[in-house]
Amino acid sequence: MAKQMEEEFRLVQDELFTTIARWRTFVDLYGTESHVVLLNKTAPLFFHMVQDIFVDNIILSIQRLLDPAKSAGKHTLSIAHMIDHLAKSGPATLYSEVHDLYSHIRRNAARLKTIRDKRLAHNDLSEKRNQSASLYTGVTRTFIDEQIMSLCSLMNKIHSSFNDTETYYESAGNLPDGSLALVDALRRLDQLTGKA
Repeated sequence: MAKQMEEEFRLVQDELFTTIARWRTFVDLYGTESHVVLLNKTAPLFFHMVQDIFVDNIILSIQRLLDPAKSAGKHTLSIAHMIDHLAKSGPATLYSEVHDLYSHIRRNAARLKTIRDKRLAHNDLSEKRNQSASLYTGVTRTFIDEQIMSLCSLMNKIHSSFNDTETYYESAGNLPDGSLALVDALRRLDQLTGKA
């Protein structure tokens, strides 16, 4: 792997690790009904706002990775920009496979781009007037899991072609002082006081 592409690969990989860690934190907090009940009992408005922030941030993070190679005439830290490097200096078969996989992921994640464009990056007037939840239709936990796993597969395809190894992305966010520590502390507080 050329030095410039290797550096860019590591930067994209860091972004993907961060996205996975945030997603895992979100799932740890909100993926279990008993956790949601505890969070709502403790500080419902606060944890509702945190939930919205996590979802929006994860959508933005995935979309940034799927951005075009250039935006407003400037290079982006994106998978597309990395693929441009492959087009110039990588094996043609790898470029073709990765480009096809990237195009497939972008098509599948199109609804995330719509959310970013209409709600997160801009204030689409008609969307604000309607306050429609339909914008998020189909953006489920399974859907986000699939998008992240597809990104991991694409990155591993590039990595394994140059290094004959793969990265274990599933380890991102497995920290003992993470969100589960917060849930445990709130649970202990609730047991001591009868109210978290």
